[in-house]
Amino acid sequence: MINFSNLQIVKNHNNQSLDDLVKQQTVVRDQLKFHSALCFKGTHSNIHWDTQEIIDATRIEEWYEAKESKKVLLFFHGFYAEHSAKHDWHPYMKKIGQKYGCSVYALIWPTNIFSSHFSVDFFDMILGLVISRLLSLKTDFDNAVLMADLISNHINEIIKSIPNSSTKDIFLIGHSLGGRIVLNTTSQPSDYIKGGLALAPAISQYEFNSPVLDSLITCSDHDFILKYLYPLAKEATVRKHKGPEIAIGYAGCLQHELEINLDHLKMGHLDYTTNKFKEVLKDPKIKRFLTKHLTIY
Repeated sequence: MINFSNLQIVKNHNNQSLDDLVKQQTVVRDQLKFHSALCFKGTHSNIHWDTQEIIDATRIEEWYEAKESKKVLLFFHGFYAEHSAKHDWHPYMKKIGQKYGCSVYALIWPTNIFSSHFSVDFFDMILGLVISRLLSLKTDFDNAVLMADLISNHINEIIKSIPNSSTKDIFLIGHSLGGRIVLNTTSQPSDYIKGGLALAPAISQYEFNSPVLDSLITCSDHDFILKYLYPLAKEATVRKHKGPEIAIGYAGCLQHELEINLDHLKMGHLDYTTNKFKEVLKDPKIKRFLTKHLTIY
């Protein structure tokens, strides 16, 4: 039985390395190298790796504590972004917590430990290594998508790991696959979650359901990862839809009241982890949205 209810909570206010937890993820990664990685079947019941092992390598980090606040920001990073979460996202999310007076937590979930890491001999070293790595990345991405959807389905269990969560208002921010988690979550009613900001979400127009909770979505025509690589990554997967799967983090969701187009910033997919994100936070619509959900009145 899948169980997210016992996630480890770690205080990480100063962005320390957390060596023990890194070692734990490394152990799980090494174990899963021996598992078959070609497991994308379209349903979670067909996942071949040990799902609970991966969940056990997932943790919640407390990035900022606002003791008097009943507002909580919960952040979700994207694909291959565990390192980026600690070194790039941590300072930005902490500043949001300080500015608006809310506590900040982040779900650090493994996205790059799934693949079988195809071995190659010397003869295959040039072309074979490139092909095998691309296949490995493709498999990693497929499984990371499944894991993101699994997290979405168990979001209430995850939130219960946050101290006193039943008395707090939860607001979500996620980037890329983390944005996918946000939109999957805000498409369902919740007693605790009040809304979410999806930054360049890696979710297609076929998978997107209109949010029932207050939501905002950023998109940009300059997001070449979502524009070109996301449809290719989805191309080889089994799907029921005709035509390419276009990510709404690039093309938008055709619901203009939910969208913030960042073409004027020439916002690329990885620009969110740079100083350009400061410009995103200056957008009047985003400022009003964050003030509404994170400030105590």
